[in-house]
Amino acid sequence: MAMMISKFNKIIHNKTVWLVFAIFISIAFVGVYTGSKSSGAIERSQAGAQVAGMLWGEKVSRQEFGAVYHDIYVLTDLSYLMQTSRGLPESEDLMKRLQKQAWIRLATIKKAATMGLNVTDQQTLEAIRSFPLFVNPDTGGFDKKVYDQIIGNVLPQRYRMSGKDFENLIRRNILVEKASATAAQGALVTDDEIKKAFHLY
Repeated sequence: MAMMISKFNKIIHNKTVWLVFAIFISIAFVGVYTGSKSSGAIERSQAGAQVAGMLWGEKVSRQEFGAVYHDIYVLTDLSYLMQTSRGLPESEDLMKRLQKQAWIRLATIKKAATMGLNVTDQQTLEAIRSFPLFVNPDTGGFDKKVYDQIIGNVLPQRYRMSGKDFENLIRRNILVEKASATAAQGALVTDDEIKKAFHLY
């Protein structure tokens, strides 16, 4: 166990691994921020409490937004752990930035759906095996022991995530990357769309 922890720490502090991971995170963060707008009436207030905002005239539930926000939080926290060996600090400004990134990510995923894009199981598996955190810095290959340690302990204890949850997170990342690559002509999410979403909270 001590050898595994030592190996895990070596991976976390490897600068090459961190650089690749940082690039991965920057790609994943393609995304619009908004919050809920409550009303004075009790009925409308209760209904509004279930709505996080709107994208292109459609309501986005807090549950849907919360799932995407969790993706962003996990990725950001993992990158912070790799840099500092500590979790994300509590900061209102940071939380606002994460919310903005989450909205842009959600908007991109919805755009991807209209493009008919999809992700295969094989693509997901390959992405997981090449995920920087699971790459052995000595061999450059997939490290099953580190993978099992993170999936079996770190993710469920720190983020309440299972291996399947992480697999779905990676699947969504690939979808975002595909949508971004497809939208070579102009922005996938326009400034006007972002501005509209910003003014809904």
